[in-house]
Amino acid sequence: MRLLVSSVIAAACSSSIGEHPTTPDEGGAAVGSGSGSAIAPTPVIPVAPGPRLPELATPLAYDLRLEVDPNRDSFRGTVAIRIQLAKPTDHVWLHADKLVIEKASFAGGALKDLAIANDDDMRAFSFGKPTEGIVTISFEYTGKIIQDEPEGLFRQQAGGKWYVYAQAESVFARRIVPCFDEPRWKPSWKVTLVVPDKLVAIGNGGVVKESIDQGKRIVELAEIASMPSYLLSIAVGPFQIVDVPPVGRNKVPTRVIVPAGNARRVGVVPQRLPAVVEALEAYLDRPLPLAKLDLVAVPEFFGAMENTGLITFQASLLIGDPKSSSLPRRFVRFVAHELAHQWFGNLVTQSWWDDLWLAEGFATWLGDRISDQLGAYADPAMRRQLARLHALESDDDATPRPLRRATGSEDVQDRFDAIAYEKGGALLEMMEEFAGDAPFQAAIRAYVAKHEGATVTSKDVVTALSTISADAAAAMTTYLDLGGAPVVSLKLTCTNRSAIEVRVATGTVPVCVRTPEGRACVAASSRKGTLYLQSCPAWVIGNAGGDGYYRIADPALAANAPTTPSERLTYADDLAAGLLRGDVPLAVALAELDRLAKTKDATDVLGAAMIAQAIRPLIFDDERAAWTAWLTPRFAGWKRVKGTMSGVEAALAQHVWQLLPPRGPGKPWFDKVVARAKAAPDAKRANILDDLGGLSPEHAPAVIELALTSTFRPEHVLPAIAILLRRPTARAQTWKALEGRLPKLIASVELSELDDLVTAAGSLCDASSRAGVVATFTDKVPADKLAKPLVSIDRCIARRAKLGDLKSALRSR
Repeated sequence: MRLLVSSVIAAACSSSIGEHPTTPDEGGAAVGSGSGSAIAPTPVIPVAPGPRLPELATPLAYDLRLEVDPNRDSFRGTVAIRIQLAKPTDHVWLHADKLVIEKASFAGGALKDLAIANDDDMRAFSFGKPTEGIVTISFEYTGKIIQDEPEGLFRQQAGGKWYVYAQAESVFARRIVPCFDEPRWKPSWKVTLVVPDKLVAIGNGGVVKESIDQGKRIVELAEIASMPSYLLSIAVGPFQIVDVPPVGRNKVPTRVIVPAGNARRVGVVPQRLPAVVEALEAYLDRPLPLAKLDLVAVPEFFGAMENTGLITFQASLLIGDPKSSSLPRRFVRFVAHELAHQWFGNLVTQSWWDDLWLAEGFATWLGDRISDQLGAYADPAMRRQLARLHALESDDDATPRPLRRATGSEDVQDRFDAIAYEKGGALLEMMEEFAGDAPFQAAIRAYVAKHEGATVTSKDVVTALSTISADAAAAMTTYLDLGGAPVVSLKLTCTNRSAIEVRVATGTVPVCVRTPEGRACVAASSRKGTLYLQSCPAWVIGNAGGDGYYRIADPALAANAPTTPSERLTYADDLAAGLLRGDVPLAVALAELDRLAKTKDATDVLGAAMIAQAIRPLIFDDERAAWTAWLTPRFAGWKRVKGTMSGVEAALAQHVWQLLPPRGPGKPWFDKVVARAKAAPDAKRANILDDLGGLSPEHAPAVIELALTSTFRPEHVLPAIAILLRRPTARAQTWKALEGRLPKLIASVELSELDDLVTAAGSLCDASSRAGVVATFTDKVPADKLAKPLVSIDRCIARRAKLGDLKSALRSR
């Protein structure tokens, strides 16, 4: 899944978790299966298993029938699930969320809903007697079709007509059908759709039979032999279908499915899609693993989703003028990512969400590689660098997040972030550079061939890289559980023989340096990593090409080097990170910021802005005027870049806007937003009120008061308050206005609604505010929810102490 705004884990439970056998393992009465005649002992009420379903039941096949009408906000479903029970049990657990189950049964009779409370959307059903072997369990149920929000079955309007779509990733298949909603299981799926006549109905499989019965169109879809639940998808509505030429080695039938009236505006697909498929197949030396391919336009969507055989796209990615300057490139970038998923995620699937990067990181790496190859990025090297910097920024967290992260079902969505996407992709690019294109490609091809149709963990990638070298495998192992970026130290010696000692505190890191003699790489650790040179170099670039996912402890050796644009940004990022660690003096950082800004080169000025952004959260209110006065002339003219912007210019404009924001809107804007929100449906009010987060800080009390009146529900206003609290220029005034009102605010909402506000409190940066956070939220929210913002505050306080006297440093400049 590709998220437009940036876009998730516990070790496998043993088979006995949450299971209470009702018969002894040995010497007890015989245990029956299905309709067996054994006398069952008194059932034991099972204990909820936790974030993962127990291993006891394995889904083998689904036979699903959905009755869907886009003009209604509900649907009906029936499903028969063939499961394999590993041992005798009197109950089975599965997922069901926001579904009303009207009937549950199996061959032996009714299934009894045990109605056990569970925070992971799990339901337990009793067979009424010990059962084993292969059993088919069936459910008749109803569910909701929500409006706009892409979770489960949802509907949207286009041209005054309703359309229904499905979004099952990550944990929303359970809102469509009672199921075993975890990626480790890849059963077969047979789906039948019952829809009003005259409507189009499509799903993961192609249509094998259609019939009409009492004004209903019954559409039977081809069985999908192996698919995790999160890829389940359908689309129903008055669509227009545009056939385009088949694609790939296997001539996969391909269509574009669009809302009525748009059939003539999808020329970008046949124009650009074939080359993307051919490039992916060529790299992997495998045909596209699909029987058919439908590209479906969704009016309002987060980007695109890789559902097997039915890929959903934000409509503007498929519909438009193919001769425009941006649409073809945007389409290639998105479709390359989603089609890369057909191998990484769909064909070879992560066993659990702790390894989400195996889908998203791989699709980011390969999708971007193909996009570079096909010219979808004007500057591929800078594209890689900006993605790497975005990942590093996200990785610079008070509680760093490694690639492989434990999670329960309730926070899987949080894992769709820059760590899974950009960091995962950047690490694979780094390993490719370190290992060499050909050896890396061979290892990836072998990985896909070995695990086709199966599920994998990160260890399988390590095993694949071990065929290249032990160093490659050791480096990947290091990054799997490493939060943040490693810090690499370089020591240049020019005595008897010139050499560069390369060291890292923990693990193994593939480091490539560049000197006047050229590029050289070494696997660095705390004990080894030495590069020998012919002569003493005038300069050393510790991250050649800016491809390495690490930071250089002291970038001074590169200060006078002839650097590429990517290396210049890496240098600035290393300098900023060193300042925050306390390794680079403030005076040095300000001097380099000043030098880079004065070059008037967009890449250098972006580097200067990156240094300034590192300092920005550490500025106190009494320093802000001096800081802004010093900073403004250095970035004059860069706030808005006119015309078509390059990736560097766009990033620079965003940085400068954050560094030198205009005065926020005031009371008239406040009144206008409130009026719009009042007139909007309840479901849309929170999104509208978010705009209040951009107000000038003096209006924070008015926003907070809005949450305490009866005009809106408090939870609709809380996101805007959190936005204000996160803004360095508004946090102090917002917290001051908020602190006294918090008890009343807390009492007015569910505790879960406070999560975003508690997290935003981590932007505070002084001991007094920290004490207020502790006093306010202790015993109000769980300790683990409060721990992270407190760590963030403590880190900011420590960094601010290392920074020293900012006003004096500015005067000296």
